[in-house]
Amino acid sequence: PEEVHDLVEIIFCKEGAGAIIADGVETPVRAGDIVYIPANMRHADICTEPRKNGLLRFEAVASLPDELRIFQDPRHRLEKLFDMAADALLLPNIAQQVFAYSLGDSMLLLLLNRFAETQPEANSAVDAIDKLIRQRFQDSDLNLTEEIQRSGYSVSYFRQLFRQQIGRPPQAQLNYVRIEFAKRQLQLYRETVPLKTIGANSGFQDPYYFSRVFKQYVGMAPTEYLMGLGA
Repeated sequence: PEEVHDLVEIIFCKEGAGAIIADGVETPVRAGDIVYIPANMRHADICTEPRKNGLLRFEAVASLPDELRIFQDPRHRLEKLFDMAADALLLPNIAQQVFAYSLGDSMLLLLLNRFAETQPEANSAVDAIDKLIRQRFQDSDLNLTEEIQRSGYSVSYFRQLFRQQIGRPPQAQLNYVRIEFAKRQLQLYRETVPLKTIGANSGFQDPYYFSRVFKQYVGMAPTEYLMGLGA
């Protein structure tokens, strides 16, 4: 359910997929993502597939950003510390529980270091295109090639940079965001909204292309997905 509180929230998406709605904006989340939600931000967590999450909350610190951030931790340092702390909290030994809270402090320090890092220009450009995708995915006229060219990089080189940082090329990321939104629409509206309309609302002008891309990412056509929902 939607909530707002005065604590910073960290969500470790261990399995599955879904989305975070923060201040009215829906952002897809996939396995491996770490979601940073600042204090006092109204948000809700949506599951489009069965999810396994880890959840960490702590008091706000001034040097942390005041906007939603989604990032990955390739070395899994944060997740390992979280798992150790979660296990320690389950033990009756007070010393173990104190140890768990000290691990929480270590996680906070890692976060502070992460957000204090100066991002190179290439990463900033990648972040800008990824943000553009998440904001304008419903626009069927969105031309990623033109947007990439405006960044000052060659399209082929930028695709490599984008894939290294995000995990998939720009067009694949756009399709992923669109399909996650379409899945959410199918879950909400079932048979009350035509598939053609859901595809158009998700950024696909051509319903046949929508169906093909949906099957590529989900493993089944939209009609089959609806049947699985019991529509």
